[in-house]
Amino acid sequence: MAAHLAANWRSAPCVSALVLLAPGFGLVQRLQQADVDDTTGVMYLQSDFVPGGRMAVAQNMLRDLQQNHGADETIAQALKLPTFIAHGEADDTVAIEHVAAIHD
Repeated sequence: MAAHLAANWRSAPCVSALVLLAPGFGLVQRLQQADVDDTTGVMYLQSDFVPGGRMAVAQNMLRDLQQNHGADETIAQALKLPTFIAHGEADDTVAIEHVAAIHD
């Protein structure tokens, strides 16, 4: 969220640098591939970090991300300030490759 704000807030002189902890880059793509329970509409992401190995996510979250936030590629181009990113290699919600792509 902080990256989206810094990239899209045209008059953000108060933001001079960012520290991002496990940013959700690539999350929209991951959510689009999630399993959906047809009876409840709840989406499930596979995850080793939650009991049962499936993390429930509301479909509204995906719709909100698609409607209100630019693509990760747009953020990478617009983010022209010093940024420190801490992200675990074993994160199974957002692959480190998505975060590394923003860095390049």
